[in-house]
Amino acid sequence: MVEAIYSDIVYDAAGGFILTATSKYKGFFFLTQKELLPRFTEVKVLKGGNYVMVKTMEGKWGYVSNSLQEFFED
Repeated sequence: MVEAIYSDIVYDAAGGFILTATSKYKGFFFLTQKELLPRFTEVKVLKGGNYVMVKTMEGKWGYVSNSLQEFFED
């Protein structure tokens, strides 16, 4: 269950929910019941909902899987 710490929760047709915290950072709730906590400035859901593309506070782009594995270039 999603707690009331979010200012916005939006369903994305690609599969899952984009979570926006009161701090304006974004996270994601996968349909596999895994929650990616809001610590990103942008979250883009990839088709199928198994991965999201995320942007960190430092401006670095990467991917997170529905098992919460993170993939970033060095």
